Amino acid sequence: MNYINIVNSVRILVYISVACTLITVLVAKTKFAGSVKYVCGISLLLTIITILSPFLKTMGSLINIDFSVTEDEEQANVSDEILINQSASFICEYVKTLLSQKYSIASENISVSVTLDDSNKENILIKNITLSFKNTDESIYLQAAKYISDTIGCECFVISK
Repeated sequence: MNYINIVNSVRILVYISVACTLITVLVAKTKFAGSVKYVCGISLLLTIITILSPFLKTMGSLINIDFSVTEDEEQANVSDEILINQSASFICEYVKTLLSQKYSIASENISVSVTLDDSNKENILIKNITLSFKNTDESIYLQAAKYISDTIGCECFVISK
């Protein structure tokens, strides 16, 4: 049922309502008033049913909607996974840059991994970050972990290689 059909149907309903009301008012003081009201009421009821019938059919067809996942939706889920993986990669690069600038460590001597909580796709959280240093003084491990924890706002672990 499209918009034009709805407008035409409502227009017809209004015309019939007005006509029934006028006829009822005109014959209100005659002996046929009860019969006229009855006939006008039935014609108005038939008009309403005729107009609402296509609408109710459309509402009934909602039961037959297919809720299966389409290929486009699957691609959207794949793109979410790609976005999450890229975000994790960018976080790792950011942490490497922070450590490299703060402690003057070559970025190839730093290995970073991040764990994300992606249970809510709209609000992905960083669970923890794991650092691994190669050819680096062990005395800065705790300082680096505290620095990253304070900067990023999550737990940070250091694993020595």
